[in-house]
Amino acid sequence: FVTGPVYTWWYAFLDRKTRHLANNIWKSFAVKVAADQTVFEIPYLLLFFTVATLLDSRSFTGVKEKIKTEMLSTYLLDCEIWLTAHLLSLKFMHFQYQTVIVNSLICIGWNGYLSHVVHRDKTLAVPAQPTTTVITPQPIEASTQTTSHTSSVNGTTATTTATPIPG
Repeated sequence: FVTGPVYTWWYAFLDRKTRHLANNIWKSFAVKVAADQTVFEIPYLLLFFTVATLLDSRSFTGVKEKIKTEMLSTYLLDCEIWLTAHLLSLKFMHFQYQTVIVNSLICIGWNGYLSHVVHRDKTLAVPAQPTTTVITPQPIEASTQTTSHTSSVNGTTATTTATPIPG
């Protein structure tokens, strides 16, 4: 709900501020991409991590930790992906179509990735150790049968022995 209007305003603002560079397409492109990656994207990522982490029922400490652990790597990947996206959209499209293309093709995938990053610690939780069950049959003694059952969970072993009551 926020991204579409913000991107619409941002790209129109970039276009207005760089019109004087229209005769030099590469200079215009370089200025727009540099502004987008520094002035817009860093605050946007900080806002995204803050809001998404808080909405995930975490505290501001969780926000701080998420930004500390994920911001740099996410920003570097952001630069790689968006440099290509901007190269295509800013160079080959009129600014009025940039928002539509960016929001419909690129932002959906990028926001999905950002959501994955916010929830990564939940999806990478280490599963419990598998349970190993060993059943050892015991010899039958004069109408009495004894069964031994050994179970191991998370490195703890327990043995249970059962002897039926003669009836």
